[in-house]
Amino acid sequence: MLRWLSALSARLFGHTPTPPIVDEQSTELRQAAEETALAQRRMDFWIAAQKSGITHCIGVSAWARDTLERRERQPWPTRMPGYFREWLQGLTAGQLDIVGRTEASRLYNHCTFPYVEGCLIAGLPKREPLPLCDLEFPKSTTPLVDFAERRSGGGQKARPAGGRDLREIEGYASRGMR
Repeated sequence: MLRWLSALSARLFGHTPTPPIVDEQSTELRQAAEETALAQRRMDFWIAAQKSGITHCIGVSAWARDTLERRERQPWPTRMPGYFREWLQGLTAGQLDIVGRTEASRLYNHCTFPYVEGCLIAGLPKREPLPLCDLEFPKSTTPLVDFAERRSGGGQKARPAGGRDLREIEGYASRGMR
């Protein structure tokens, strides 16, 4: 705004504006301020990218848990990036179990920094495109019980070793215990 007014006064009154005074200290301060602002923008971008990556890892972990609970491959979440899909399609049921139980930040580090020591999760391959894998789920060892079809509420209650009910013991009811 000042430059515009200075140029206008130069045209109207015929004088030339004085050049701005430049000293080395103000130039150094300006450069330092620009470098600080650039570093802050880079940090903000990095934090936003990390939050976005962790958000994707939360979705990946939830998808893996859903797939294991329903014992079939679930539809991909709409916002899951393609590189996760190409990686997840090649994981076995055991590896999906590891993905489902892993914290999002640890999964993010595994997927983002595969060449940094300590970032990889044991039992999981690096995040890279894998060939499609058929999911074979282990058979359940516990039989599924439908409680609606049961005839009773669990059978006769167990008695103590002496054959008497605790309420029959002298003094038991008088102490306020039931």
